Amino acid sequence: MLRYVFVAVTGIALLGGSIGHADAAKRKLPKGAIAVAGCTEFRPPVCKILRTPGDKTYSLVGSTTPIPYNTGVEVIGIPGGEVGICFTQNLRVLSWRPIRLHCPLK
Repeated sequence: MLRYVFVAVTGIALLGGSIGHADAAKRKLPKGAIAVAGCTEFRPPVCKILRTPGDKTYSLVGSTTPIPYNTGVEVIGIPGGEVGICFTQNLRVLSWRPIRLHCPLK
């Protein structure tokens, strides 16, 4: 019985995630901007990193409101070509919102 409940909850969670990504795809993004979803984490000395489920990482730069750590978020931002002190590609944050994603991803 518990197995059926687990399968049902997992199916609903996967369906909800796919609907959320479809909403992000429908949105009109500013020129050069991308929408990325993943988990935020802290990397010393001062880096806020977004790790995607595909294990790609971005350094979140320039958010006007604080983004919490160990939280699932969807970020719309403009990727920078340079690699900063965080040893990953910078992503200038235009907007972000929390999403339902189990963090940390590992």
